[in-house]
Amino acid sequence: MERTLYFFLKDNTPVLAYMKYDKDGNNQYYLAAEENGKWEIKQISNWNYRWEFSGPGSIDFQIKLKNAGLADDNQVKIEYWHVNRGHGELIVDANSFQLIEDRKVEPVAENKYPTELMEVNRKDGKFQVHFLRPKSYDNSVNGDYVLRWETMEKRRYYKAPEIPVKPSVLKLYKLNE
Repeated sequence: MERTLYFFLKDNTPVLAYMKYDKDGNNQYYLAAEENGKWEIKQISNWNYRWEFSGPGSIDFQIKLKNAGLADDNQVKIEYWHVNRGHGELIVDANSFQLIEDRKVEPVAENKYPTELMEVNRKDGKFQVHFLRPKSYDNSVNGDYVLRWETMEKRRYYKAPEIPVKPSVLKLYKLNE
C-alpha cells in the first residue's frame, strides 16, 4: 500500500516509515528500525479511519506519505496528507519512537512552472498535467530539470473506454531558475 520511505538516525541506524492497517483495520503509520539484529516496529499514528487501497480504475489516494526524516532537534518528522485531516506532520522522539505531536501544517507551495508547461495540450478528453523533479542523492531537489506528461483525469470506472486513449508524450525540460 502506497510507499515506504527510509532515512538514518544520527548513529546510522536505518529507519523505515510506512503505512499499514492496525489491529482494528484502520490505516496507521509505523516506524521500523534495526536494533540488536532485529527489526523493532512501532505504530506512530492513532487514526480512526480506513482507506481501502482497492477497486477498478484509477486509485484516488486518501492518505499520502509525503516525507520522513530526522530533524536537527533529534526528532523524526513524518509529513503526510490525509483526506479528513489535511496536511499534517507527525513529530516523534528519535530515541523512543514515541509520538510527541500530530499537528496540522500549511502546505508548502508547489514548484511553479512556466505557463506553457502548465497547460494541457491534449484535446481528446479530460486530461491533467504531471511533473516530476529528480532528487539528488542527498534529497535536495535538482531545480534544473523536470519531467512532464499528461494523463486522463482520475476515473473510477468499471468499463474501459471503447476507444483506446492515445499514449502521452513524456518530455524532459531544462529550466533556467
